[in-house]
Amino acid sequence: MKYFLIIGALLLSLTAFDQLQSEELGKWKIKHGAFDQAPQNSLDTLAEQYWDVFYTIFPHEKIDKYIVSLRLITDGVNGDLGGLNQLDASLKRWELDIDTADMNLNSRDSLHINEYLFTLVHEFGHLISLNIEQMKPTNDRYQNDKKGYLTSEGYARKGGYLDAFVKEFWTGKLMEDWTRVDELYNTNEWVDSIYQFYLNYPDNFVTDYAAENPEEDLAESWSFFIFKFKGRVSTETIKDRKMSFFYQYPELVAYRKHIRTNIHIYTHKLFDE
Repeated sequence: MKYFLIIGALLLSLTAFDQLQSEELGKWKIKHGAFDQAPQNSLDTLAEQYWDVFYTIFPHEKIDKYIVSLRLITDGVNGDLGGLNQLDASLKRWELDIDTADMNLNSRDSLHINEYLFTLVHEFGHLISLNIEQMKPTNDRYQNDKKGYLTSEGYARKGGYLDAFVKEFWTGKLMEDWTRVDELYNTNEWVDSIYQFYLNYPDNFVTDYAAENPEEDLAESWSFFIFKFKGRVSTETIKDRKMSFFYQYPELVAYRKHIRTNIHIYTHKLFDE
């Protein structure tokens, strides 16, 4: 697959100073991987079709355990493609958002299909790395290095995916530079500053969006691990090492096999093979 680096993709981040306004089309309860009630109308049926795509592609273990809601939204084409949102501080209840304009199930355009499948894989990366098993909720508002890496979800648990990822790839000068930029979050200077941060480290990130923070870096690197790699490759650059990072976890290698097998139902043009 040819990957397109979207210059300025960070403009799509949901920042307070430039938040995209999404129209909510509907919300449905999910219980143990299934809709909580039978469809009553065409929108319910459409929602089930979206859910079936997601549920068909990905391993069910984490989905059944954590996703309790599906929400269909739209802000038009090429806006906010979707998301995974924690519904409370417990990190045990999550909602999957899908933008119907950016995930058109009737489309036969391979680029469109590949883009929304990439988005779904990215969001699944968040699900497996930010749930209660991986993160420790906290009331801390500021980083305490003795407790580990702090996100909006809490501290990365020691030995978890994000904890290991940060310790291997987000240390020293890079972390110092990013911290200075991150302090500008929710200001007009942030977008330009974070993009310059990305440009300053050309061998570190698989996309410009990955430079936003370690959580997005992990999810983007995970997505490339799923799509890009056909096996262990050379680790000449840091971004290569990030894609190889997931091979140390047998369960994630198994997830990769599961996803790559089932995603072929929707397209045969997605992978580098």
